[in-house]
Amino acid sequence: MLHLLTKFGIQLISHGTASLQEKGSNVFTVNIVTMNRQNESENELSGGNHGGQLCAAAREFGLPKNKFLDFSANVNPLGLPAPVKKALKRELATVVHYPDPQCQELIEKLAAYHRVDPETLLVGNGAAELIYLLAQGIASGKTLIPVPTFCEYERAVTNFGGQVSRFYMEEKWHLNLTQLTERLTEVSAVFLCQPNNPTGHLIPRDSLLSFARQCEQLRIFLIVDEAFIDFLETAELLSLINVINQFKNLVVLRSFTKIYAFPGLRLG
Repeated sequence: MLHLLTKFGIQLISHGTASLQEKGSNVFTVNIVTMNRQNESENELSGGNHGGQLCAAAREFGLPKNKFLDFSANVNPLGLPAPVKKALKRELATVVHYPDPQCQELIEKLAAYHRVDPETLLVGNGAAELIYLLAQGIASGKTLIPVPTFCEYERAVTNFGGQVSRFYMEEKWHLNLTQLTERLTEVSAVFLCQPNNPTGHLIPRDSLLSFARQCEQLRIFLIVDEAFIDFLETAELLSLINVINQFKNLVVLRSFTKIYAFPGLRLG
């Protein structure tokens, strides 16, 4: 029996059964791990947590990790690329040494790839670490966060005592930037996910640029999380990385985890 691990927003683990049919013939019974808000404080798998909590699910249900199909973390289904596997094997012997804390070689290569000033780049132990570092810096003010979106933004801000102002998306989860702009006078920072997790909606680049300029004029920090943008064929055309030098208050987050499918290697 397989167990299907899923994640739906801000809810907790509960479980039921369902059937999956393969090639119109064989039927497999699957335990589906779904979510509700009950007993949130009693469960490691709170929907307020990051997805991919495979170890917690194994502990919760007393099952080996290989008995789960993990649909709670959005990583490339094609798996780890062969060149990455080759590089890991080649560099395995170097783990006896401490890594370069400045990540200078990586920053130089990323700067060349994205055609940006190396001074504008910061590498962290996954984008999550950078989110928390940013949250620590903006905690003295109020942060505007459209919802539903990635739960770590709000968690990071409140972790450092900051206030969160939620903007609830309506009309099939599309973000109305005009209405969002009206809320800028009450905040000092904004988190946006581009494309949004979990809705998948993408803000038109021209509209996002206009919003970024408005934030700049009001001296509001705009943090644009592009963790999933690499899944788009026109990623580099849609990204705001190439205009980062035009702004003082714009932060763009990118991730290796999702597109290269290695959440176990913390790099963002």
